[in-house]
Amino acid sequence: EELAPLGQLLCERLGAHRLQVVLPHNPAGAWFELDFTRYFMAILQGEAEKARVVRATPPDVPAMRRRLRVFLSEIRRRANVSSKQLCLAGFSQGAMVAIDVALDLEETIAGVVALSGFVMAVETWAARLRKHAGLRVLQLHGLQD
Repeated sequence: EELAPLGQLLCERLGAHRLQVVLPHNPAGAWFELDFTRYFMAILQGEAEKARVVRATPPDVPAMRRRLRVFLSEIRRRANVSSKQLCLAGFSQGAMVAIDVALDLEETIAGVVALSGFVMAVETWAARLRKHAGLRVLQLHGLQD
């Protein structure tokens, strides 16, 4: 809800492109479980272990991807827009979801706005990014996040 004004502003500014900004919201809370204890323990064990943990894909992510592919298909149908007119946006875990789903889609979308997100599945994202060359990403992160 807090990001809705940002989505509206982007739509207004980029309206000539008929851009549909989508801010997926999960009413249940988290999209997938992140094991922060495992992450913090990995930090204590050194850079190699931290890198291994960061590169892992959380177990619930594949199901989240499937749900959001269906959701975005319905958005495209209802708004009568193509994938190239979609912009995914999110905050914190929602930023991770926006990037992950954008890279998981068959077609390249217009862009991603990621606010205060965290990188996960590094190798998977890097490999998928090659398929989505030209994907526009605005990623912002504060110093205290």
